[in-house]
Amino acid sequence: PSGHAIMAINVFGFLWYVCAMSLTNNILQVGVGVMFFAIILLVGFSRIYLKVHYSSDVIAGYLVGWAWLILMIRLLHDLSILHY
Repeated sequence: PSGHAIMAINVFGFLWYVCAMSLTNNILQVGVGVMFFAIILLVGFSRIYLKVHYSSDVIAGYLVGWAWLILMIRLLHDLSILHY
């Protein structure tokens, strides 16, 4: 799997989550979500465009990244580190 895709999901996905939980304006939440989603997609596209990964590598990286992100968010909630 693509390490860049995994890290893009983890970093920008977590920032997306924190921003969505702390912003009260729905339009801003959607705007931030679209921005982070676009960055995540562009990272994956760049890996394929530069021919350093196949699309299956990027998709696998996205799946691993989402699984890890969900696990970490749940763990942070269980440890009461996140209060959202």
